[in-house]
Amino acid sequence: MENNQNDKLTYILMIIAGLICILNGVLVFDQTIIMILLSILFIIVGLIMSFISINGLRHKLK
Repeated sequence: MENNQNDKLTYILMIIAGLICILNGVLVFDQTIIMILLSILFIIVGLIMSFISINGLRHKLK
């Protein structure tokens, strides 16, 4: 039973990390090409991480 709670906590922390990556990508202040590419990369990684963790959490709750 404790392992199931640890898995849920891991998925919740992954959702938070994904949201922080998305926020980091959105709030870029430098408008150089490299920073724009990095912000796009952070947004993509954040979206992928959030999607995977939400799907994993949904399967654990069933």
